[in-house]
Amino acid sequence: MILVTGGLGFIGSHTTRALLDVGEDCIVTQHHKTDVPDFLRAEVGTRVIVEPLDITDIEALMAIGRRHSITGIVHFADSAAVQAIDTLRNAAPLQFSDLLRGLGNTLDAAQEWGVRRITIASTVGVYGGVGAGPWREDMNLPMASGHGIPAMKKITEVLANFAASQSGLPVICVRPSSIWGPGGRSSSPFSALPTFVHAAARPDGRRTDYTNVFAEDGGDLCYVKDCARAVALLHVAPTLNHSTYNIGGGRTFTNADVVASIRRFAPDFDATLSEGSSTQAALVDAFMDLGRLQEDTGYRAEYGLDKGIADYLGWLRAGHEL
Repeated sequence: MILVTGGLGFIGSHTTRALLDVGEDCIVTQHHKTDVPDFLRAEVGTRVIVEPLDITDIEALMAIGRRHSITGIVHFADSAAVQAIDTLRNAAPLQFSDLLRGLGNTLDAAQEWGVRRITIASTVGVYGGVGAGPWREDMNLPMASGHGIPAMKKITEVLANFAASQSGLPVICVRPSSIWGPGGRSSSPFSALPTFVHAAARPDGRRTDYTNVFAEDGGDLCYVKDCARAVALLHVAPTLNHSTYNIGGGRTFTNADVVASIRRFAPDFDATLSEGSSTQAALVDAFMDLGRLQEDTGYRAEYGLDKGIADYLGWLRAGHEL
């Protein structure tokens, strides 16, 4: 069975679904998030086992390994924890010790259980400051980070790779881009797409003010179901040639691209954007290279922007989160 820490979270739950689809049974941990998404409920008790866990509690983690035969770990729990702590950084002191404890516990458990592979979530944010893309996994990354998530993820990658080199742990790190879709936040500081789609799905057609949103701003966007499938393919691949993999859309999607796509499925969507870019030049190269992922797994996006937006709109219009 594959242990998915944070397996009821946004990307974690979709990854659990993708692992089920490739034939793996899963144990998912729950901590802050306790609701089971509808696309997993039918599997709970059979192919999905839900275990309460605070990832910083090593004894509780090891106890899961005594109850179940775990063959692999997909580690998302720290990703959720870092986002929660970073959001609250101005309201309470940061608990720095907890940030690495969860990762260390996971690596210790993997070593104890002799798992076949550990897949650890990083982020596209590690590329901040490297300049124009396409961003490749072998690029040198700046040490400094102004945001808690990329700072933590750089440390995560260094420690994970050190553990692999020193102990032979079969670790890979995945760098998802800006991920969107069912179960994600209705607004994001990194992309206007969730705000646009939620507005377009509202029955009353309520409009949000977009005067501060620029048409040519954008970045690498990936639908959550595509991201989850990529993680699953990497995790179960018989062999891999690298320790780090980008997961994204493989191109820059501008706000104008997103609005045009939404209007194909919601023609009345009203979104007048400011012209140009908020920077001196449009971010035409703000995306990740997907060569490693494609070569080692054969991955190709099943959804992409248009099909993803259609799917997301349908999910929202069915009564989710509106």
